[in-house]
Amino acid sequence: MTDIPEKRAEAARLLALGRSADFAAGRLQVSPTTIRKWRRTDPDFQALMDKHLKGLEAIGLQVIARGTVPVKVREKARPGLSPTEALRAMALDLGRIEANRAA
Repeated sequence: MTDIPEKRAEAARLLALGRSADFAAGRLQVSPTTIRKWRRTDPDFQALMDKHLKGLEAIGLQVIARGTVPVKVREKARPGLSPTEALRAMALDLGRIEANRAA
């Protein structure tokens, strides 16, 4: 069962990209319940997912700094978020877009 760490790493990456547990489970041939359990109870999995999310935010901030923000993301409403939270959410969206474009 040496492939479990690789499956967990890939599941963390897919979830950070905004994919569902069902999608990740189908791709990795494990049950969605297993992935949800990892997300809820495994601190190493959570840390890896946070690392992926931070990386995606960094990519998004680079896109913002370059000034190449797509209109659909720029005009997306962020009700109830502080300006900092809205910027982080937009950076995460942009990072996901860029990561999916590169894949």
